[in-house]
Amino acid sequence: MLTPHMAEARIVAAITDMRAQGVSLRQIAAFLTQVGVPTKCRGRGWHPEMVSRILKSRSLAGTKGANA
Repeated sequence: MLTPHMAEARIVAAITDMRAQGVSLRQIAAFLTQVGVPTKCRGRGWHPEMVSRILKSRSLAGTKGANA
């Protein structure tokens, strides 16, 4: 059984919420980089494609947000 990493779950929920509010992938990536959210591989910053992959994997897994 997989156990969720709470910090990652909060980041994914925030990404999902921002996207639902109409924030672009580029804007979400810039925000995450600006506030210092680390990438999974400790890269220099977030890219729109990273955000897109998170949203796609979340929808494929059928996961719910932290408030669900």
